[in-house]
Amino acid sequence: MYGVDMDTILKANSIHDSSAIERGQVLIIPATLKPKEPRNLSYSSESFIWPVKGCTIASYGDKIDNAINKGIDIQAPDGASVTASRSGRVVYCDSHLKGFGKTVILDHGDNYQTVYSYNSEILVKVGDNVSRRDIIARVGRSGRAKEASLHFEIRKDGKPRNPMYYLSR
Repeated sequence: MYGVDMDTILKANSIHDSSAIERGQVLIIPATLKPKEPRNLSYSSESFIWPVKGCTIASYGDKIDNAINKGIDIQAPDGASVTASRSGRVVYCDSHLKGFGKTVILDHGDNYQTVYSYNSEILVKVGDNVSRRDIIARVGRSGRAKEASLHFEIRKDGKPRNPMYYLSR
C-alpha cells in the first residue's frame, strides 16, 4: 500500500518475524528517502498521544521557509483543543519564539519535553502540572503558520526527535 517492502517495515519496528504482527498493531512505515531513527519507547509507561486530531501537513525534517522542521505540523480547525501529549509541568508559555507564535513547552520529568506552537490561545501558565489529555491551548495561525495548525515537537535531552516514532492514538 505504501510502496515499502516488508523487510524494511520489520526492521523499522524491531520485529524479527512477520508472523508476530497482530491485527490492529500500530507499525511505523518508514519513508524511503528519509534517514531512520531508532525507536525506543522504554523510557516510561505513559506513551505520547496526538495533541490534536488532524492531518500531518509537514513532517519532521521537511524544509519550511528555509528552516528544517524539528517536529510535525498538524492541520486542525481554528480554535480546536490542543491537549497535553503526556503528563508534565509547564516550563514555558509565551509568544516570543520567532516563527512559532504562541508556544507551550511541557517537561515530562524524564529528559523529555514536548513543544506546542502556532496556538491562538494559551490556557496554562508556567508551573502548572498537567495530565495527559488536559487541554493546554487552542489551535491557531500564530508564528509562521500559513493555515490553522499545530506545530508539535518531542525533545529528548533538548534535542528534537521525530514525533512519529513516539506517538500513539
